[in-house]
Amino acid sequence: MLFQCGMLPIGHRCLIGTRQLARLHTDSAREWIRVLNSATLSQNGRIKYRFDRSSGPGGQNINKVNTKCTLTVPQFSADSWFPTLVREQIMGNSGGRICRYYSRLGDSLTVQSDETRSRSSNQERCLEKLVDEIKQVCWFPTETPVETRQKWAKIARQRNRRRLQEKRIHSDKKRSRKSTY
Repeated sequence: MLFQCGMLPIGHRCLIGTRQLARLHTDSAREWIRVLNSATLSQNGRIKYRFDRSSGPGGQNINKVNTKCTLTVPQFSADSWFPTLVREQIMGNSGGRICRYYSRLGDSLTVQSDETRSRSSNQERCLEKLVDEIKQVCWFPTETPVETRQKWAKIARQRNRRRLQEKRIHSDKKRSRKSTY
């Protein structure tokens, strides 16, 4: 990825460092998660909905009307609508909690809802469930404040100074025991 900057010039462009690129990806994924809601998720054209007959009590209505909604995102690992870091966390590739709606075998996200007697309410509920699960599963570390980094750098310098002083004292002690002829 090429960006305009003053480091490592190649003509008027330069290659961005891997640490900066990782931070850029993390920031964009964090922002994507922050603005994610059921309305933005429904804009994904790859989401498939299927409506079936619901189970449980409901009388004649349940026998006649297909109200249970099943939301599916097929071939999830290749879906570029979701940021790469979000996809990896949902699939469990980053070592975190795996999304309960992700199926490795089918490589898809599948969510069902038959909580209400309304088709549209169940469809909206599927989207809400998926958004809630994505927000729970995905976690990105925040930037460490400058004060905290300075504090720990100071502690490391003090620890190193103390270690070197103890080495000097130990060396002097050994040198003083050495006999000269």
